[in-house]
Amino acid sequence: MFVIAANILLFTACNEKEAISLTVLPVKLDFTADDPSEKTVFVETNKKGWEVNTTFGWINIVKRDNFFTVTVTKYTETTDFRTGTITVKAAGKEIPVTVFQSAAVESTLSLSKTSLVFEAEIYDSQDVVIIATGANWDYSIPPTCTWLTLEKTGNTLSVTPAGLNFGAEPRLATITITAGNATPAQLQITQEVSYNLYPSFDTAVGVYFGNTGAGTTLFGLDMFNASDDNMGIQILGFSAYASAEKFKLDVGTFRLTEYGEGRSFFGGEYDTEEDSYFGTIAYDFNLGENTLITGGSFNVELSGNTYTIITNFTGKNALTNATVENIRFSYTGTIEFEDASIDMFSTGIAESDYTATGTPQLSFQGGGGDASVWDGLVVPVEDDYGQYLAIINFADEDIPIYADFIFGRFILDTYYPIWEDNDYIGFLEVVFIHDGELWGVDADWVEPSIQYDHESQTIDFSKSFDFSDFGYPEIGLKNLSVGVYAYQKSDGQPAGWLTNIYPDVRLSLTPVSSASKLGSKAVLNKKVISHSELTSLTRSADKNLKMKDKAQLVPVDQKKLDRNLKDGKLIDRKTFQKTTKK
Repeated sequence: MFVIAANILLFTACNEKEAISLTVLPVKLDFTADDPSEKTVFVETNKKGWEVNTTFGWINIVKRDNFFTVTVTKYTETTDFRTGTITVKAAGKEIPVTVFQSAAVESTLSLSKTSLVFEAEIYDSQDVVIIATGANWDYSIPPTCTWLTLEKTGNTLSVTPAGLNFGAEPRLATITITAGNATPAQLQITQEVSYNLYPSFDTAVGVYFGNTGAGTTLFGLDMFNASDDNMGIQILGFSAYASAEKFKLDVGTFRLTEYGEGRSFFGGEYDTEEDSYFGTIAYDFNLGENTLITGGSFNVELSGNTYTIITNFTGKNALTNATVENIRFSYTGTIEFEDASIDMFSTGIAESDYTATGTPQLSFQGGGGDASVWDGLVVPVEDDYGQYLAIINFADEDIPIYADFIFGRFILDTYYPIWEDNDYIGFLEVVFIHDGELWGVDADWVEPSIQYDHESQTIDFSKSFDFSDFGYPEIGLKNLSVGVYAYQKSDGQPAGWLTNIYPDVRLSLTPVSSASKLGSKAVLNKKVISHSELTSLTRSADKNLKMKDKAQLVPVDQKKLDRNLKDGKLIDRKTFQKTTKK
């Protein structure tokens, strides 16, 4: 009997179903009205499969291996909360999870200003304070409104036009501000028309003093009409300039200063004893009325290389002290700012090896004279006679040429000879090609400047000149070339070229130590330039410059001079007396 009972008990235990185990944590989830968070519920069961679902549309569920996540939609009701249920099932066993979402807090929204107006010539940013309770605020603007820039900082919205309005009508925009369930607020923006509001100038020239990257630089700007340069505006001020790149006038609003901060200008002054002006002046020499600028501002916009400058000055008559209002002018166009540093070394140039590239324009018979790549040395020299560059081994012919540092520019010296032998003497020449012939032009008429770029460490000889602007439309725009030409000592007549001529020489510099690599190539001392010669070198500043006689342009003999450079010598320019060059 005992054995039979034991067998019956064992059979019963083996066939009894295993108890269902299902654990869900947590079983209550709390959300706020605009809660974007995702909450996780963990599921543990001894069954292979489990299910989760809900009948509430505002509850979203994503099922994973042993858990599921829950998010809810935004709840806008402010009077009461809401609840929902999620059901978890495993083999018939169910566990509910309660979801609670609180009622929305009633939001409020107000603006310190509901409209902003930007004057035609002013586009500094304007701020609007946003006061929002119960929710964070945000803004939106139509995607077609590309002329506004918006910046959100704390409870402030800054609005800035991206530029001046040159359209026929004022520009309008509506910015929409939202905060929770508060009624959206609108901010109306208007920008007045700038086009043709003021008399406009068609010419602008500028200078800046230094290329040192000191943070700011002093600049000068003169705006006038090419047809009458006796009436215009001269501005002297400071602009941000934090690098050694080519100077560009800073963008934004410039205001009156006494100290020289970035984006500022000096007021105008008149010295009665010296009868001279300083600072920012609106001048009219035709009427003899000059206005000293005493207040106001001017704005600068830059698109690519095109500036738009609009003034809004006040001032006083230089002689009567009468107040002058609404001094408003504009200029749109490019501006080349020349470095007018007094010190050559402020340009950053140093003694350097160079590798030159250039395109030879003449074909010399018998080989030689056709160098397109060569090496040499550039040496900045300062002595009792001034500052200048010695460029050694020009055209790979072991001949030095010189560039004087004058009013911030390097001007090639064509006045003093740089090579001679018993019969001939050589000078640097400026020429151009016209109708298949080589023509020479006096360098005091076409200023032979070269450009030094500190950032790229290059010297560029490329220069063009538009003869149409000076009464010679049949010649037009020409690229100028340079080369060394020889003349007969006996009568000064042309003899031939000592080097090839190049329209596009470019020197790539590699600075060397002061214990230089000159070797036998001694730096030649340069003769001092007289005041009259200095004036002739800078004649491009004379706005009334005209070609005296077309006979100035005479064909140059293209025959190569039959010579051996070793028979000639480099001339010490400090002691050489200038030879007449006809």
